[in-house]
Amino acid sequence: MFLVVVGLSSCDNTHTGTEETISTDNYPTVNITSDFQGNSVTEGDTLIYHIAIDKPLEKPVVFGLKQTGGDADEDDYIAGDFTLPAYEGDTTFTYKVVFPVDNVPEESETISYTIEPTAASVGTRYSLNPNSSFASEEDLTIENYNNPNGLSTALYWDNPEDDLDYYGLVYVGGGFLGYEEAATDEMPEVILEVNGLEGVWYYAIDLPDDLGQSVVNYTIAVGYPDQTNETYEGSFDASNITETDADGDPTEIDGLTLDPNTGMVRILKVISSEGADGMEYSVDNLNPDIE
Repeated sequence: MFLVVVGLSSCDNTHTGTEETISTDNYPTVNITSDFQGNSVTEGDTLIYHIAIDKPLEKPVVFGLKQTGGDADEDDYIAGDFTLPAYEGDTTFTYKVVFPVDNVPEESETISYTIEPTAASVGTRYSLNPNSSFASEEDLTIENYNNPNGLSTALYWDNPEDDLDYYGLVYVGGGFLGYEEAATDEMPEVILEVNGLEGVWYYAIDLPDDLGQSVVNYTIAVGYPDQTNETYEGSFDASNITETDADGDPTEIDGLTLDPNTGMVRILKVISSEGADGMEYSVDNLNPDIE
């Protein structure tokens, strides 16, 4: 008698082992460095960062500046995106952060930021070695810079829907010489006094025909060549016309005399004179400042 033993086999092909972990040790390493060691910059400065990679990338990675704090806004710095190309290794690239001179007299501002792969490049950042290091700045102060050759003034107003045009009216030797114009459809409107002439400047507002609010509340920031600043505030009721000329055009608004050559509302008077150390400025607020 023969005994036949039939073995049973299972059709279950499930693997009980673990998958091999993919190591990132050989991924390209990026290091972003800078020679900058301070905690403040001045408008007009540029910070230079060096982006170094030790071996080629398989995919390009986009880097950019990400603001993480501070009261600076996007007009206070210039920093675009930079693409680290694929298949280029042992290479250093330059990335610049520029703090432009905006000619707006203002207090110092602060900014915190990082320079790292952008949100649009988040999928490719994981092709980098985790030991990569990115640049960052914490509580960096941006110092204001005024025009050293003349007065800088900036006009702000309460109602952004009103487009107020801003003018610097120049009088020399008692005669009307001309004007500097700021009509950019933006706020603030900025005028630089750069002619170096002794005389009188009347800073004035040219009111639009479609003024949304009759009461105009405004602020003028004045920046001096010695890098000091002053601020003047005022308001007037444009509907309260008290004097007109023969053609019916306003010549006085609530005690504020309009400029006779342009019909604009004078709000600030500046006398420029030559002093021992250069031009000197005497400033007078002409606004009646209604309650």
